Amino acid sequence: MMKILIVASLFAVVLSGCVKKESGPSGTPPGKMNAKTRKGYPTIDCPYAVGGGVDRFTPFKDTAEYIKHLNQPKRLKWKKHHVVISALHLKGDEVITDLGAGAGSFALRFARVLPKGHVHALDILPGMISYMKTKAKEQHLTNITISLTHPDKPTLGPGTTLAFVNNVLHFVRRPGSWIAHIASQLPKGGRLVIIDFKMGKLPLGPPDSHKVSPERLKAFAKAAGLTLSTEDHRLLPYQHLVVFTK
Repeated sequence: MMKILIVASLFAVVLSGCVKKESGPSGTPPGKMNAKTRKGYPTIDCPYAVGGGVDRFTPFKDTAEYIKHLNQPKRLKWKKHHVVISALHLKGDEVITDLGAGAGSFALRFARVLPKGHVHALDILPGMISYMKTKAKEQHLTNITISLTHPDKPTLGPGTTLAFVNNVLHFVRRPGSWIAHIASQLPKGGRLVIIDFKMGKLPLGPPDSHKVSPERLKAFAKAAGLTLSTEDHRLLPYQHLVVFTK
């Protein structure tokens, strides 16, 4: 039975520390990035970090603008997709749920490297879903399922063996219970992969008040019955990669 890789774009925006603002600093229109950021955080990669954003789940008012932001060449470069995929040591038949697939930068790549697997790309924004479906069709990918999901209680796809969470956790309102919910759906031996911004001053990303520190992350995972298997803070320039096993 072909396994199913679930790439959930769900949390291109599930909010953890960002709060709703009607406008950013100096009257910045909702959903527009502001060049000015808090001291020590130039070019912050999260509208909420500078008082922007539209509502709890949507940093950008227009989904097309949000997709454009996610697809910036410089952004795709520092995400190092090939490095991350290599570090996961995939066998090609995994069932992965990517929680927060966004524009599908990882979801579509996963589908291409899983000849015997399947990808389920989940997101909470209909515009993201439509965009990923179009891209999957253009790339003739038949092993990917793209669906809307619930922001607080996402459902992993059938047979999921790996839940993938990239740049999502800092958006989640209650990361501890959210991780527990994900862990409860994983089979024994299943993996939870979390990639998010490192603590400290960075040239991009949200402020520390929005991030989940490695210590808190590991505590949440332990409480959810997961065991730490990999923790790498040097693989990526701005993010850490942490892998837990059930």
